[in-house]
Amino acid sequence: MEKEKLSKYSNTRLLNSLSSVIKNVFIPLENKSNDLKSTLAKFTSQVNHSAQQVSGTINIELPSPIEEISDAEAIKNVDLMLKYETSLVILFLFKFDC
Repeated sequence: MEKEKLSKYSNTRLLNSLSSVIKNVFIPLENKSNDLKSTLAKFTSQVNHSAQQVSGTINIELPSPIEEISDAEAIKNVDLMLKYETSLVILFLFKFDC
């Protein structure tokens, strides 16, 4: 079990290092082709996703709770409603493993 934990940590660290090198070295050096920059950015995103899957951790950012707000005011606040709707969808997908 301890070896598996160490392996996950090492793999996650290596993937994060790879992502960092691509994002901070290769992408800034590439000025000729926007297609290559875009491809590198997509690859970096995939590496980050893989690191998350290897580590097994999930971070879901929830909006800060609002202390005193009426339903009418909340409904008018489109940004707030979108944040809560997005959070609910993420929690639903996570709960039911969709």
